[in-house]
Amino acid sequence: MRRPKRGDLTPEQSCIVINIMPVLRARGVKFPDAYLKKIGISSFSATKLLRGEAIQIGLNQITKLCFHLNCTPNDLFALRDMELPPKHALHAIEKLKPVEEMKTVEEYLQGMSVGEVRKMLEG
Repeated sequence: MRRPKRGDLTPEQSCIVINIMPVLRARGVKFPDAYLKKIGISSFSATKLLRGEAIQIGLNQITKLCFHLNCTPNDLFALRDMELPPKHALHAIEKLKPVEEMKTVEEYLQGMSVGEVRKMLEG
């Protein structure tokens, strides 16, 4: 029996997807393609990541993204159409949302007092 190639999987078939646009937007990255290339992601990979066409991502790419975007791997992934039992660990991954619904840091903090922001940062 022949093992299927990695390329046989399409992004639409995957329930765990790479979703970096919300993180890039929250960090105020104006030109995501140029930013990804600047931090060492190849042009081909950057295009696939930004279009939502990436099927796999290497640990070195995850490390670069997390280091430069000051985030965790959990921030880079989202769930799409996946039924999970209650209390499953994958519930910790955010559900996939359209990018338009995501707020930038500036939008989120708008209208908050300095005291409220400090309190939030102190946790």
